[in-house]
Amino acid sequence: MGIIICLAIYYTKQRTLQKEENERQKLKRQLTNNLNHELKTPVASMLVCIETLLNNPNLSEQKKHDLLTHSYAHCQRLTQLLNDISTITRLDSGFENIEKADINIYHIIADIKEEIGFRPPEKRMNIHLDLPKSLPLKGNYSLIDSVFRNLIENAIAYSGGKNIYISLTWYATRSYTFVVEDDGCGVAPEHLPHLFDRFYRVDKGRSRKMGGTGLGLSIVKHAVQLHGGNIVAEPRMGGGLRFKFSLKG
Repeated sequence: MGIIICLAIYYTKQRTLQKEENERQKLKRQLTNNLNHELKTPVASMLVCIETLLNNPNLSEQKKHDLLTHSYAHCQRLTQLLNDISTITRLDSGFENIEKADINIYHIIADIKEEIGFRPPEKRMNIHLDLPKSLPLKGNYSLIDSVFRNLIENAIAYSGGKNIYISLTWYATRSYTFVVEDDGCGVAPEHLPHLFDRFYRVDKGRSRKMGGTGLGLSIVKHAVQLHGGNIVAEPRMGGGLRFKFSLKG
């Protein structure tokens, strides 16, 4: 009887492992297909611009400038996409492969706020901080920066609001819960469960136009999880979108 039970446990475990492996392979295929599609778009646009320039030497200076500007914008998008893919790959490799150090989360957020403040009015929002100036954490600087930067940039690009509010709602020793919210248009309920999916876009056309890669919120989710936390997105009372997440380290 004992042998039968052991065999049953063994085969159940093997089926579970096989199911997990099949799911990983499925996600890998989906990611590869999405990458192929996302990479083709900027490359195709740049090729059209370059071919037009090469085949039409008598174009006006204004037209040449427009084509080069268009190509440059797609180069930037391609660079951002490759950078995001590199970050995703690092995150998938596990936290043991990511360098950790003593950081102060407040300084990271304050630096982002200062940087955003130098932008033209149409490319920024008012950022309001309700945080203590000492938020020590043992973590990865660039990943923590990407969490707050992506959430802020997302609000600026898509919310249509005027204000971003960042607050600390709970804390213990090197363990924190934050809220990042905006007063914009919000997101329809059917989109909320998918916001952290790779390459998911609420408005595909607008996201590409704004230079989004569709990986920002996925990076946020993984970075939060690798710092021992979880993140949820929900409607903000009074309008807008609210992200609540924890960080530990």
